This record gives sequence, C-alpha cells and structure tokens, in this order.
Amino acid sequence: MSEEIRQFDQADIEANRTMCILMAIFPVLFFLVFVVDSMKNSAYSKFKANQSLILFLMAVICGIIPVLGWLCYIAYLVFWIMNIVATVNNEAKTVPLVGDKIEIIK
Repeated sequence: MSEEIRQFDQADIEANRTMCILMAIFPVLFFLVFVVDSMKNSAYSKFKANQSLILFLMAVICGIIPVLGWLCYIAYLVFWIMNIVATVNNEAKTVPLVGDKIEIIK
C-alpha cells in the first residue's frame, strides 16, 4: 500500500480546513468544491474533494456487490478513517491503492 503525500501552500490548507474536514467525514459532500467560492480556486480543496469522491464511489460500489461488498466495505472504512485522520492533521495523503492513480476533479 503506497501512499503519496502531496505538498500544498499552508495558507491554502488553513483557509479551507473546516470544509475539507467536512468532506472527509461525509464523502458525499465532495461537491462543495464546486459550490463554495473560497474553495473553487484552492488546489488543496480540489485534492481533498477528489479523495472524498473516490471514497464515495468506493462506498457505492461496496453497496452494489452482494457478497464481496462486506470485505470491500471493511477496506472502505479503514481508508475513510485514514482520510479523516490525515485531513485533521493537515496532511495531503492519498487514499491507499487508488488515490494517487485516479484524479477525477482537477
């Protein structure tokens, strides 16, 4: 499991910290980056929105798969908690396995 840690401007992180924590706790709020004016031009917010979107899609896929969904859901919960901890600590860590390979929100 390789995690990529990206570097962002500390002022950008501090300015959008609260909204990014909300996106980490509730991945369905990934769309906030498109709605909130202060987040539209923030590279850190777009990064965190992308990670939240990946987690949201993972949760949807886990719900669709009948039997293997439970194993997938356990992995989702671990990745979700890791994302929350990284966001609260102002770290830009990607979701393990897929976070550094998939970039939907640019």
